[in-house]
Parts: sequence; C-alpha cells; structure tokens
Amino acid sequence: MFHQEDDLVSAFERMFSKQAECFNESKNFSFGAWPIGLLSLEVSGESERIREACDSYYDVIQCLWAEQLQSYGHTENESRQIALSMIAMIEGAIILCCAQQNAQPLLAIQPALVKLIKRDRASHPKGELL
Repeated sequence: MFHQEDDLVSAFERMFSKQAECFNESKNFSFGAWPIGLLSLEVSGESERIREACDSYYDVIQCLWAEQLQSYGHTENESRQIALSMIAMIEGAIILCCAQQNAQPLLAIQPALVKLIKRDRASHPKGELL
C-alpha cells in the first residue's frame, strides 16, 4: 500500500493525530479498537477466551504493520520487531493518556516511532534492528 517514505510516515502520523484528536474529544478510548490493551490487562487472568482474542488482535496488527514496513524496505525480522515496538509504545502511551487525561503521551512518542520507521538502514546490518 505504501511504497514511498512520505506515504508510510504520513499514514502513521495521521493515525497518531486521529488517536490524539479522539482522546481529546472523548477523554477515553472507548471510541474504537484501542482499548484492547486495557481490556487485556483487565481480563487476562480471568478469561482465556478473551485473552486469546486480544492476542489474535495484536498478532493481526503486528502482521499488518510489519507488511507495510517490509514493503518500505525493512527486512522481515526488522519489520516484526519494529511493529511490536510500535504496539508496545502506543499501548503504554494510551495507559498514560488515560491516567493523565490528555493526549500528550501519544504525541510525545510520535517522533520516536517515526525514527523507527525511517531509521538509516545503511548503518545497520540486515535483520538487525538497533
């Protein structure tokens, strides 16, 4: 879908802007799929069926993002590592947004995520993320 750097980076930047906008409007994440992290935390020890559904959700997101990152030029291994790192950073930021009641944590991690996407591939051996 995205084959140029600006397209991929812009897509993730739009996603962040939309998430921050939605949080600022509603002060929570009940508007879409993002509360899955909070749901996972709440029920992981109580419902195996819900835990498995949350796990499947994360796997799908990681695969989708990894596919985009791979089409951008990252190796398969790098792509999966970057996608997982992005998921972890976003989920952590969402928890902080809920605690702080503002979108600042999401906005604060955006530059780091863009660096993960755009990092200088020439300075790293293939398959090595950092």
